[in-house]
Amino acid sequence: MLSDPPRPDDDSFLGEVDCRQRAEEGGGIAAEGEDIQITVLPFHEAMDMIASGEVCDAKTIIALQHLASLKAEVGERLQAENS
Repeated sequence: MLSDPPRPDDDSFLGEVDCRQRAEEGGGIAAEGEDIQITVLPFHEAMDMIASGEVCDAKTIIALQHLASLKAEVGERLQAENS
């Protein structure tokens, strides 16, 4: 199950990741106190994990829903440009 209990010091960030630029094995710089977990999987699998309850923490669900809306918006723009 992919879930994290809320922490008072929790800083979440949604951004583009280029795994070729990883600073250290775990993602993030240990000397700066970063503990970044990177999970790579197809987008539809991530959305299925929400539906099945495998992903149940709010920050991950919100990030994936935001990405889904961006993907839809880009798709609509491309359709309009190609019409």
